[in-house]
Amino acid sequence: MNGDYKGDDGLPLEWYINTARFYGQLRNIRIDMRLSVPRARTAGLHYQVAQATSLKNVKILATKGT
Repeated sequence: MNGDYKGDDGLPLEWYINTARFYGQLRNIRIDMRLSVPRARTAGLHYQVAQATSLKNVKILATKGT
């Protein structure tokens, strides 16, 4: 995201929404990032705040440089 954009608080906009996650499960997910722009700042999974949660059978596919 372009750092020139500002939120209501005057700080740069974030590419995610700050949330808390409780008692959640992510299962059987395949994240394919192979077609992303090389050397771009990307995230296959943003798992910021989590309590009593689990990740199971998660595959992140990427090529060199992504």
